[in-house]
Amino acid sequence: CQAHSTFVERASACQPSCTEPNADENCDQPDQEACVCDKGFIMSGVECVPVEECGCMFMGQYY
Repeated sequence: CQAHSTFVERASACQPSCTEPNADENCDQPDQEACVCDKGFIMSGVECVPVEECGCMFMGQYY
């Protein structure tokens, strides 16, 4: 797993990210093995970053 993440045997297939922070709430995919970001971190591209480092969405674009 990358920095600031942990391997989990039953993780949501829809991991929260900067562009979709609530992705795991309405996930219709089965759970799977995955590396998930540690508490206080969220996926941004291919790495886990502190939540406060996420950009923002404006008119469908991520900044």
